[in-house]
Amino acid sequence: MKISVKILQGAECCVEIVGADSVEHLKELVKVQLNISPSDQRLLHKGKTLQEGTLIQEYNLREGDKLHLVVKKDSTPPATVVPSSGCIETQTEPSARSLVEQEMQRLLKPHYNSDSEVRKVVSAFVKIVDKKLVTLSLDDIERICDTWNKENILRF
Repeated sequence: MKISVKILQGAECCVEIVGADSVEHLKELVKVQLNISPSDQRLLHKGKTLQEGTLIQEYNLREGDKLHLVVKKDSTPPATVVPSSGCIETQTEPSARSLVEQEMQRLLKPHYNSDSEVRKVVSAFVKIVDKKLVTLSLDDIERICDTWNKENILRF
């Protein structure tokens, strides 16, 4: 059966598997197509992680199903391939979270009396967003990102 494996807001591939295949075999097929080490892959089907040491048939996958691939982060800075030159550059960028916090502080600073008040407001906002995000499924996140890409609107 053919199933698709998709990285959230990233690459997607199709792989041919049978129920008797192991999760390890599936990860090897994904490695061949997406060049992601099996040890860095976390495959999800309907919110459940496919565990190593199990067979595909245990997850009741059907023809055309979609698996979500979460790529585990490592401790080294990300490497970006520059296609035109074929060189690899190492880049370290500030996290999206810190960029949002900095921008919020910049925007709110004129409206508050002290930097500590601004930091408290930004911190409270970030905590609320964190609580909201942990309740979202990968499908929810993908839907939100698609809406943002198409309409530049965030809808939760």
